[in-house]
Amino acid sequence: MSHLPKSRISTLRALTSMFYKQAGDEEAVKVTAHQNKPHKDKLCQNCLQHDHFTYQCKNPTIYLPRPSSNERIRSKPRTVPSVQIPEEFNYRNRTQYERAIEQKRIEEKQARKEERRKIREQRLLKKQERKKEKEHKKALKKEQIKKELIQEIIEKKISKKLKKENMKQEKIRKRRRLTEEDNENQSSEISESENVQSSSSESTDDSDISQSSSVEEEEEEEQIKMEKKKRKRKHNHQS
Repeated sequence: MSHLPKSRISTLRALTSMFYKQAGDEEAVKVTAHQNKPHKDKLCQNCLQHDHFTYQCKNPTIYLPRPSSNERIRSKPRTVPSVQIPEEFNYRNRTQYERAIEQKRIEEKQARKEERRKIREQRLLKKQERKKEKEHKKALKKEQIKKELIQEIIEKKISKKLKKENMKQEKIRKRRRLTEEDNENQSSEISESENVQSSSSESTDDSDISQSSSVEEEEEEEQIKMEKKKRKRKHNHQS
């Protein structure tokens, strides 16, 4: 086994060939010969040969220059497009295209500003309408309050007038009652005075008689009192 190469795969191949030689099989010898022949599928990526694979290569590497992608594109013939490209999208008129894009952007900005301005105006109009509605409601409330106050004042004035009229009527009634009572009293006094005069004429005679009798009675009473006083004095002296 000392004559075998160091690589593992080559050792395996050498062992198989030795095994088939010892067996005397001719077909196996053909297979080994076929394996050693060059084949189209075999291609070494290191030296670009068809005798062996890349893992079997011992030759130096070979560099093959290839055209770049830009060179390939430039080498191809330029085809004219069937559709005409507008000037805005033409590569040569790029400045015009950029200007057109800028103009479009400016127009879009202006359109957005106008839309925002319209929205703001609508909001302001709505706010103004709401303010007007609130002011109108406040004015209506104030008018209602004023009307209610005026009605209350009118009712108070009417009630005061009615009270005054009632008071006047009551005063008039009282005066009438007083006058009637005075008249009645006067009539009663007159009637009484007449009765008194008639009775006084009759009682004058009786009064004279009664006065004389009363004087006598008084004298008798005074005498009795004097006697009592004398008795008391005597009794006090004796004691």
